[in-house]
Amino acid sequence: MSQISAPATLTAIFDHRHDAERAADRLRDAGVPASAITLTPGYEDDSRDAGRGDAGRPGAPGVFDGLAGFLFPWEHRQGYEEGLRRGGYLLSVEVGADLHDRAVDILDDGGAIEFDEREDLWRSEGWSAAEAPAGGAAADGPAMRHDPARSRRRVRAYFPAEPGAFGLTDVEVEDDRNRQITDRKGLY
Repeated sequence: MSQISAPATLTAIFDHRHDAERAADRLRDAGVPASAITLTPGYEDDSRDAGRGDAGRPGAPGVFDGLAGFLFPWEHRQGYEEGLRRGGYLLSVEVGADLHDRAVDILDDGGAIEFDEREDLWRSEGWSAAEAPAGGAAADGPAMRHDPARSRRRVRAYFPAEPGAFGLTDVEVEDDRNRQITDRKGLY
């Protein structure tokens, strides 16, 4: 992978809690501080949900609260919400350049799903992402940009999207946004 100077947010979706927890443990063992690792569980249909009332139902308040602080691009956020609604586990980690490649390896080898393939499956079953709000972006962002060159099939890497952050220029941010849109259409 290329040299990285900005801190990154890495994400991976897991079908099983134990795989996500094991990946989080491996990240901590590799030197990632526990405070930089977030595991967001989706809808869990098991005994741990007993007595939770509405909180255990898909779409009920609180199910997606874990995404509230993430400012992912709109189309990715919609996919993460669907993954959580279907019972997945979103593992995200904040890493600097020194741990980026190791963290990507851990997530990629830790049982994460191939997220684009899974979204394609959901679309074939009738799911579609909600339209983005007016202006094409969420009201609060996006403050993160996806970097396909530093991502893998099972791991997405995000960096600050605002111009000037970590030396990014307006042109670099706009070029990356256009590349992401083209990439999602399968033309890149």
